[in-house]
Amino acid sequence: MYLLIAATILLFPIILYVYWIIKYHESLDVYKYLGKSKETEIKILIIYPHPDDESAFSGGLISQLSKKDNIDVTVASITHGEKGDEFVKIPGYKLALVRKREYLKALNKLGPVESLIWHFKDGEVSDYEEDIKEQLKDYIVTNNFELVVTYEKNGPYPHPDHMSLSRIIHELSNELKSFKPLYSTIPVKIYKLANMPNELHFGDKIISLEKANPANAKYKLSIYKDLVSKYKALSSYKSQNIKRGMPLWFKILLMPYEYYTDEWEKIRQK
Repeated sequence: MYLLIAATILLFPIILYVYWIIKYHESLDVYKYLGKSKETEIKILIIYPHPDDESAFSGGLISQLSKKDNIDVTVASITHGEKGDEFVKIPGYKLALVRKREYLKALNKLGPVESLIWHFKDGEVSDYEEDIKEQLKDYIVTNNFELVVTYEKNGPYPHPDHMSLSRIIHELSNELKSFKPLYSTIPVKIYKLANMPNELHFGDKIISLEKANPANAKYKLSIYKDLVSKYKALSSYKSQNIKRGMPLWFKILLMPYEYYTDEWEKIRQK
């Protein structure tokens, strides 16, 4: 009897979490989202500001899409992440080479996808928004991408590079009308439990970050079958503190799913 009571107490938070996931988030189906049949050829661009962003927030999605013969996936990073010297204190030009190798290794763990890294400066994406926008516009039109995936408006924590790229994608989706955007996020309830960074260190420069709620998660993507691939991809980034601020219980709650929204302007929950 006592064992049953103890088991119930231990399992209750998990049961409550699963119920909350099922009730409040619609399962993400890329075909349905795009209004396509499952036999249709689809071209998808998954683009983030730095190497490791793609694995942390869309690793499961990349892994799933790469297994589909009729979906052509391209994964892009705007920068080489040369200022992310959390674990490896080396000059930026050397770190850029390290992170490029890690990026290619990580994508290899996720599946067969096209990959590219542009040469905009880490930490300065907002200074080059117009240039990035023009280059990205040409790239999307030339390659006929129908879906573009990136961070949501707040990044989901307010890293200026994350927010700038999200704004660029949002503006292009309104201008071109040729693709649908999908923004990766974290549910507000989970975000509030996370110890997100409150400052960024770029050498001697420190940028304070204001706390901000992420966009409302609208879709959930079950990635149970892709957890090993995502874990291996994240483990490829030896130079980065991927586990920063995340206690084990938080990672367990977050890992089985990835979260997305198609809403950029909607006011966030408090």
